[in-house]
Amino acid sequence: MSDALIIDDNRSTADALLQMLTLLHVPARAAYGSSAGMSVLSSFTPSLILLDITMPGVDGLEVLGFLRREPRLAAVPVLVITLDDQPETRDRALKRGANAIIIKPATLDVLEANLRKLGVLKAGDGAAKAESTDAKDLTKEKRAAGGVVLGNALGPIRAGLMAPDFELLDDQGVRRRLSECRGKPVVLYFYPADDTPGCTREACGFRDDYPMYRSAGFTVLGISPDTVRSHARFRAKYGIPYALLADGDHRVCAMYGVWGRKQLMGRAYDGVLRTTFVIDSAGRIARVFEKVRPAEHSGEVLAVLKSL
Repeated sequence: MSDALIIDDNRSTADALLQMLTLLHVPARAAYGSSAGMSVLSSFTPSLILLDITMPGVDGLEVLGFLRREPRLAAVPVLVITLDDQPETRDRALKRGANAIIIKPATLDVLEANLRKLGVLKAGDGAAKAESTDAKDLTKEKRAAGGVVLGNALGPIRAGLMAPDFELLDDQGVRRRLSECRGKPVVLYFYPADDTPGCTREACGFRDDYPMYRSAGFTVLGISPDTVRSHARFRAKYGIPYALLADGDHRVCAMYGVWGRKQLMGRAYDGVLRTTFVIDSAGRIARVFEKVRPAEHSGEVLAVLKSL
């Protein structure tokens, strides 16, 4: 299968799509703008085209029309990406030959669902991976204890990219999207499991320093694979003042590159690689903290926030 091609003049958006396609095991390349896209297409036939039809100064629907008039590209599936969620825009894009449409900001789940609809992903493909038998046999305490990272090919999303959007249930069962925080900076931290020693120290560090985060205008969010009910108990037990989000199938962890291979007492398993992302008010990742030391971490984050 040849590479997919992303045509988008926004480098951060295009790079975020590249990251998500990599997680879905779809090889891809990006062309930053319509002119660059046309240049690539002059000598390359992709397996899929992801086209932003809302690029400034460009009639994206005309570009779409060209793709459908060009015999060599007429059969290539086109996934249109747009900021405009009006029904008439969707209708016009479909009439011009779009095979599917995603409203920005795209999430991994939505992208994966559309790729399955288009037949790009088959059964068994995608981001979700079944945990090994060894991993299932480990207790939650062992999962949370940390350990040596055996390998995570992608690593966390790097600073400078737009933070991928997602939607998860919080500890109260309320659906939350990261994009709802746009306009305010965010501290987004991933941790292995509720009510385990390291994770409790880390959560309580953010709890104790929470007034300083609030005064600096930051939203704090924690994410782990635990259930909504587990999060509710954890918050209540330790008086945690910020929301905890439930990523039960660890898809958001995978999207951010923090789900990887670990080792404890000679046994390998998949789990959360304790990582924190500082996201600016525009939704861009400003700083990434890896190999976090739970007891000291909140102070480390606060020191960086003062320099942003």
